[in-house]
Amino acid sequence: MNTIELLDALQLKAKKDPELRKALFATRSEKNPVDAFCKKCQEEGYPIYTMDLIQARSEEHTSEL
Repeated sequence: MNTIELLDALQLKAKKDPELRKALFATRSEKNPVDAFCKKCQEEGYPIYTMDLIQARSEEHTSEL
């Protein structure tokens, strides 16, 4: 699975699990929200890292051109 697919799967899981959703949203208030978000993803079994998010965002912008 690529990063976008992992994020989509995580989003579906979070829609069904209010505690997970709450935990993911709580990462926004952390000192380093991206690292906190990635750590939570990894705890849930989704191997998402900071560079994966940057690369996915970069690819998304490139496809919009």
